[in-house]
Amino acid sequence: MKPQLLIAAALFMCLSWANAQAQNNITVLTQLVLFDNKKGEEKPAQMRVNFAPLVADGTRLSVCLLPNGPVDSACPVFRLPQPQCFTVTKPAPHKFSLILKSNPTVTKQQMNCALTYSIVPVGQPPNYFGNPEIGVAYRLK
Repeated sequence: MKPQLLIAAALFMCLSWANAQAQNNITVLTQLVLFDNKKGEEKPAQMRVNFAPLVADGTRLSVCLLPNGPVDSACPVFRLPQPQCFTVTKPAPHKFSLILKSNPTVTKQQMNCALTYSIVPVGQPPNYFGNPEIGVAYRLK
């Protein structure tokens, strides 16, 4: 193999590793959102953005979440508008509240709301690709 090709491959692997290390993610802090009724009640699900070590302090990021798939199947209690977006700033883990809305057409007592999220610098368009799916459990009484 040519040395230039090996060097290019090594550089690509280093850049890919650095990019993976720079990824931010979300932790769901609310283990279960409990609705007392099914008549349009709204409740928050607490979440936290975990900043990657390579992200500089003072960086402002736009975080957007939307349900996976059709609203009636993937996440029937996700409040409009979709997506829900928040602005977070490093340093420190930043908490925010995703608002869920109960839905009287839900037939199961307990379900999982599957969400896709985007974390990009403020002003850039959302990018939902490459982030793992997260889930918020909820129950209707």
